[in-house]
Amino acid sequence: MPSLIPLDTDGNDPALPPSLPFLHLWTGPDGKSCLNASQLPGFGSKSVGGGAAPQWLRPFPGEVRGIQFAVLPVGWVGDWHESPHPQWV
Repeated sequence: MPSLIPLDTDGNDPALPPSLPFLHLWTGPDGKSCLNASQLPGFGSKSVGGGAAPQWLRPFPGEVRGIQFAVLPVGWVGDWHESPHPQWV
């Protein structure tokens, strides 16, 4: 299924980090559900280790122990590598 909100860049140009589209669901002051299109910026390009090619990763520093969203460019190939710690994927 194609994304309902297109990416502003496909991630193939290392000079143009992507901004990931998502739908934000929230409750308005009247108690009704609201939905709006949002963007998640802040991606940087780096390898996850081993022989993996660089990919776009979005870190979340601060109180969150760790969460990242990855945007892989078309044709990206990553070699198998051992996870450094348990992960939710």
